[in-house]
Amino acid sequence: MPTWTARLTFTSDWHIGVGAGRAGSLDRLVVRDADGLPCVPAKTLTGLWRDGCEQVAEALGDPWPAWVEALFGS
Repeated sequence: MPTWTARLTFTSDWHIGVGAGRAGSLDRLVVRDADGLPCVPAKTLTGLWRDGCEQVAEALGDPWPAWVEALFGS
């Protein structure tokens, strides 16, 4: 399987929590990599890409929604 590199540029503050918050409190923990640096998990990127693709596919109509489902699953 081929590999590729993606580069993200943040132009404002950002935060991706770990989802380990307690009921009634905020999730303040930041996802970090093995070196302790903040990171964006691939699952988060996939979700963002899927959401964007779904919006465009819905605007374009058939057959694009079927392509999004084929790429990302149902």
